[in-house]
Amino acid sequence: MSRKGLGVLLGALALTCAPAVKYVQPYEPIRDVAVPVNSSLELSGYLYRPKGTGPFPAVVLMHNCAGVGGTVTPMENVAFHLRDTGYVALVVDSFSARNQGFTCDDPDHKSPTWRERVDDAFAAGRYLSTLSFVDSKHIGLVGWSHGAISAVLVWQQNSAASGAPRFAAVAAYYPYCVMEDISSPSVPLLILAAERDDWCPASLCQALVNRATELGHRDVSITVYPGATHSFDNPYKGKVNDFAGHHMAPDLAAGMDSRDKLFAFFDRTLKK
Repeated sequence: MSRKGLGVLLGALALTCAPAVKYVQPYEPIRDVAVPVNSSLELSGYLYRPKGTGPFPAVVLMHNCAGVGGTVTPMENVAFHLRDTGYVALVVDSFSARNQGFTCDDPDHKSPTWRERVDDAFAAGRYLSTLSFVDSKHIGLVGWSHGAISAVLVWQQNSAASGAPRFAAVAAYYPYCVMEDISSPSVPLLILAAERDDWCPASLCQALVNRATELGHRDVSITVYPGATHSFDNPYKGKVNDFAGHHMAPDLAAGMDSRDKLFAFFDRTLKK
């Protein structure tokens, strides 16, 4: 099946599985836009642009350890929904330019690691800020799993020192939360986690949020979905299964609620 045909099928599935969210896909994203990271590395991406001149708020989307095309994920439908509600959405492909297609068997060491992908996120922010139809002061970031770990690190390191505009808000689906320096972040953070995640424990993210709150961060929050597993928002995986040695199962209710929370979060933090 072609990617276009698959997109139509996924749109129909999304409407069936998540009636609270309406996805409209009247036109295709701009494919293979060039996102320079440094003098020797240029990533590709998919740009979803609303109709009109803008400037629009924007969101960078970071894929999981299976890459953009490795497995079907909700990420594409999230991008379509953002576009259809007035955002520019940029899905960044961290793998193709590095001749990588899958890192789930060794996500801590296979390149690109989640630390390397922090640079990818900032590069995507720089790219978006050059577009005339993007509001460079209102760029957000969301990641899934491997990409979510990078997103949380971006939140911790979010600084103009990177040469990119500061992300105005960061969201992360089931990240592995690394407790590093969290004294300086000053932008909102939303974490969507799973109680029974045996890959990225929700307890680590809860501890990070608790510590951030103790340090005075006012807009840092986490939702932990009871009984949910890693990749709970992916209804296209079908039945309960084991993937890369980890237990996963779709949870339609948690997936729908998490999308509602994600879109409300960006509406509150990125739209004027």
